[in-house]
Amino acid sequence: MARGTPGLTLHVQPGEPVRLRNVRIQVLGPATQLRAFKVPSGNGLAPGQPLNHGRYEDAKRSIQNQASRYGFFTGHFTAQRLAVDPAGGVADIDLVYESGPRYTLGPVAFSGDSIIGQPLLQRMVPFKPGTPYDSELIAQLNRDLQSSGYFENVRVDADPATASQQVVPVNVRVDNRKPRTMGLGVGYSTDVGPRGKANWTRHWVNPEGHSYGAEMELSAPRQNVGLWYDVPLDPPLTDKLRYAAGYQYEELANTDSLSKLLTLGPEWHSKLPSGWTRVISLKWEREEYRLGDDSGLSNLVMPGISYGYLKATTRSTRTTAIACSSMLVLPAKAGYRTPTWCAPMYRSKG
Repeated sequence: MARGTPGLTLHVQPGEPVRLRNVRIQVLGPATQLRAFKVPSGNGLAPGQPLNHGRYEDAKRSIQNQASRYGFFTGHFTAQRLAVDPAGGVADIDLVYESGPRYTLGPVAFSGDSIIGQPLLQRMVPFKPGTPYDSELIAQLNRDLQSSGYFENVRVDADPATASQQVVPVNVRVDNRKPRTMGLGVGYSTDVGPRGKANWTRHWVNPEGHSYGAEMELSAPRQNVGLWYDVPLDPPLTDKLRYAAGYQYEELANTDSLSKLLTLGPEWHSKLPSGWTRVISLKWEREEYRLGDDSGLSNLVMPGISYGYLKATTRSTRTTAIACSSMLVLPAKAGYRTPTWCAPMYRSKG
C-alpha cells in the first residue's frame, strides 16, 4: 500500500456457530415401501451439529433425485423450512416429502432404419410392461442396444410428461450400422516371425439378427483361417449358438514337422446369473501330421464345457480376469482325457 493511501483493517472475532436443534426429514407415501429410497441422514444433519446450508440443500436434492429416478413424478415437499434463530444460536430443519404414486414403464415402441425384426428387438428390452419405473432400466436399455453390434445410432425416450394413467411410454429409434467391417494388422513374434492378420464381419444377415465372419492369420510357418456363424438365443445379448470351422497348416523346417488340422462344430455360449460365461461345445478334429519319420491321421470328437469370468475395475486401467476350463476329449476309437485349469490374468494400460 502506497504511503498516504487510506486503508481499512478489520478484525473479526468468530462467535459460536449456530447449531441444529430440531431436525425432521421425512418421506411419506408409497416411496416408504421402496428399500432403495434412502432418507438423507448422517451426523451432519443431527441435532447439536453446526448448521450447514449446503447439507440442507443436499438433503432436498437427494430426495428429489431419488423421486425422479424411481418414478415418483407427482411427489412434492409438503414442508421445507429452515428456521434460524441467531440470538439463540439454534436452527430447526423441517423437510417432509409426499412421494405420491410410483409410475410404471409401458410398452417399448421401436422405429427407425433397422433390418432387425420386432421379435428380436423386444427380446433385447430388459423389462416388461408394467415394471415400476427406474431410470437405470432406461439407461440399461440404451447400453444394451448400443453394445448389440447392430446399430449405428440409438435414442431412447421415456418422457414422464407423456405418461397416461401413470404409465410412461418408451420410444426407441435405432439406425443400422454398416453391414460389414474389415480389419487388417501386421506384427512380429519370436516363434513365427513376421505375420499378418485379417478379419471380416457381416454384422447382420436377416431380421433374426444372424451374423457371420472370417478370421485369417498368415506367417511363414503357420497359416490359419476360421469361419463362424452366430445365431442369437435368449437373452440375445449374452447367449448365442455359434457354428465354427477352422483350418490350420503348420510346417516347421527346423524340426521336420508338418500339421494339417481341420476343426468343425457348434458352440453354445451363455451367461449365468452369477456372471460367469459358459461355453458348451462339440468339435470334430481331423489332423494329418508328420514328425520326422513318423506320420499319421487322427480323428477326435471333443465334447467340452468351459467357464470364464471377467471383472474390470473402474478406478484404474487394470483389468482382472479369472478363467476356468474343463474339457472332455473323446478320440474316435478309444480313450478320453479331462484337462482342467484355472488361472488369474491381469492386463494393464497406461
